[in-house]
Amino acid sequence: MFLAARLAAKSGAVYPFARRYVTAHATFTTLLMSIGLTFGTISATYGYTAGIIDRAQFSVLVTVVVLTAVLPTAIAQRFFSPPTRVHCGAAVFGWYAWGHPRGVPAPQP
Repeated sequence: MFLAARLAAKSGAVYPFARRYVTAHATFTTLLMSIGLTFGTISATYGYTAGIIDRAQFSVLVTVVVLTAVLPTAIAQRFFSPPTRVHCGAAVFGWYAWGHPRGVPAPQP
């Protein structure tokens, strides 16, 4: 439930701006924005050390914070990655770091 709430809030805040400024890749941009990773982790740590939350609550909060950064990034890379441009026989990004996007083999130089 926390994960869904954080993802919905992030999407609602970022997607309208991404659609306005990077129309072709708005979904990709929205999914890559991990706007709460540092703040969420620091807030959870403070709550735990101050005795506001217990260890189980801390674990849940940190797990949700990390998942809201990792899962959307993996989904963006797998399903919404912009086409890779090839320059001088080497990929600008994507080909070798993440495998072959959308099952397309790497070009031969």
